[in-house]
Amino acid sequence: MNEGLSMRPCATLILNRNLPDVTDRLVEHVTRFDDDVTDVFVIESGSFEEGRSRYRGFVADWPEAVEHGLRFARGFNFGLLEMEKERNYEHYFLVCQDCLFPDQPTVSILLEEMARYPRLGIVSPASPDWGETALIPEGGLRLFWFINLIGWMVRGAFVETVRNDEAPSYLDYLFDGSNFRGYDTDIELVAKAYANDYAAGITRRAMFREDKDLTDRMASAMKTDPQRVNRPAMYDEGRRWLRRKYGFNSRWNMVTYAKAFYNQFFEHHPDYRELRV
Repeated sequence: MNEGLSMRPCATLILNRNLPDVTDRLVEHVTRFDDDVTDVFVIESGSFEEGRSRYRGFVADWPEAVEHGLRFARGFNFGLLEMEKERNYEHYFLVCQDCLFPDQPTVSILLEEMARYPRLGIVSPASPDWGETALIPEGGLRLFWFINLIGWMVRGAFVETVRNDEAPSYLDYLFDGSNFRGYDTDIELVAKAYANDYAAGITRRAMFREDKDLTDRMASAMKTDPQRVNRPAMYDEGRRWLRRKYGFNSRWNMVTYAKAFYNQFFEHHPDYRELRV
């Protein structure tokens, strides 16, 4: 697995925080169903030596990362920057540890959607637990101004368009890592997509679920906060980040901001109107 660098069109980056068994199962699932289209890499988000995956990856091992982890914004920034040192891929599938995929291909389906819609910069599988899924026809795709970052694919050309080229770091690259727990940084990236003539979609051709209780069950092993601690801290940090960066006082302001770019996209690309919700 990952012996040398293949010419596969996608790199799958899986974020691990001290749960090697969980992460290894994800790696093995992806390679079982999509090995012909993706290389798989593990981002070690400050994992201890005994908490690291047995599969190839990138290790964040500085003291702050080990103590607090990187979370998704800093973690995927770090992984993408390390990935660039080896090879640039056409697409990147960014996968959190709590993704649960059915026994079928996922990456190949998302790549087919990317090929079908050249202005698609972000695409996510649908979840039966999301209200958005009810708005998507069976086997179809629709564009949204909000997608929950659990496991989504980004187009390499889109990453190149919006990334920080001047002083890239794990704190500022694709995501704004100054917002440590990431509240609303996913909406910010979707807004950047539409502002740069790229769309963000959810497809019902691929499905997954979030293991919502994973953090609470495994908080001690992960060396992270349980949700009763994480959630209020995430909301508080996120609201302060929104006010500091945008002058917004609520999540609704951020959603409205992204929706404005969403509406504008269809004026520039009327051929995508059939995908509007």
